[in-house]
Amino acid sequence: MTDDELEIWRRQWRGQPAVPIDLIRKVERQTIYMRFGYLALFFPGSVGVGAVVLAVLMPSLPTMVLAVGVWAFLIIIALMQIKASKSLWAPTTESTAAYVDLSVRRCRAQLKAVRLYYLVAPLLTIFIMAVQYWFLASYDVLKTSRDIAWMVGAWVYASAIMAFVGLLMRRWGKKVRVELSYLENLQRRLGED
Repeated sequence: MTDDELEIWRRQWRGQPAVPIDLIRKVERQTIYMRFGYLALFFPGSVGVGAVVLAVLMPSLPTMVLAVGVWAFLIIIALMQIKASKSLWAPTTESTAAYVDLSVRRCRAQLKAVRLYYLVAPLLTIFIMAVQYWFLASYDVLKTSRDIAWMVGAWVYASAIMAFVGLLMRRWGKKVRVELSYLENLQRRLGED
């Protein structure tokens, strides 16, 4: 190896844009979380499978409507998640500005996911509660006030879980908005340089 080759390598190495290692690690962590987000679809998918199993074991119009409705919700949610994360897997170039831009786009996608939750979760819960009532009423199970109290209790329990998850989503949304504000400020400063 000659001194000329070393000098060429040194110029190439210095000429490459330097991306802070912390930013690279942050983007890599976000990528892992995004992959876990896809794994999180398995839980709702298992609910969809359960609805189909119920429709097969107890064939009736309410169970079939439940299975079709749950799968319709799941497909819509999955398609929206795939569309939202389409261009969020890697930076466009190996530069600090590209990594910051990717982080900004990811934050915006997370805020869309929070808004999607606030739209879809109540609709899905109301749909399942309505079909549950229809199912129980069609089998003439709701005869006594105790039966109705159990059903109302189940509705209150489901609503409480949805509200708790909604509070967690709200907290997550606030955290993402703070991060987005910081990243947009950083993006503006990088644009000025």
